[in-house]
Amino acid sequence: MKIIDFFQPPHITSLILAFVFTSSEALAAATQSRSCNQYFFVGNTPGVSFCRSDHVSYKCRLNSCTMDNKPWASALFKQCDLLDKQRGNVIPGHQLETLIALQYHVEDEGVEVQNKNDARWYRCPQTDFNDHTAAACTSCTVQA
Repeated sequence: MKIIDFFQPPHITSLILAFVFTSSEALAAATQSRSCNQYFFVGNTPGVSFCRSDHVSYKCRLNSCTMDNKPWASALFKQCDLLDKQRGNVIPGHQLETLIALQYHVEDEGVEVQNKNDARWYRCPQTDFNDHTAAACTSCTVQA
């Protein structure tokens, strides 16, 4: 069989259909919503964020990420204590009622959040933080 015979109309149609189905499956996998229940941070590339959910790391489009049904840029954490990051202890008497986050990491002791305003780390209670309140992104791809 000559190679030119492979490009006859029935074969071309089959190739096009295979490509369309493969592309739509990949698109569906990329748009499933992810709850960032381990960490979330904004990448160095504009419009890119990184999320870890159930021990799988994702690269996400930042504009697809929300928290508490609000855009990530206005995500609020409440009742957060200033954290001595090197020692892992909170500094008594330095609590913020609310803060807007740059990033967060979920730890056993609470959610460690970097404040957008002063770039310092705070520990926020984990009682209000769960899969329903964690950052959620809809346009993500799995990181190798």
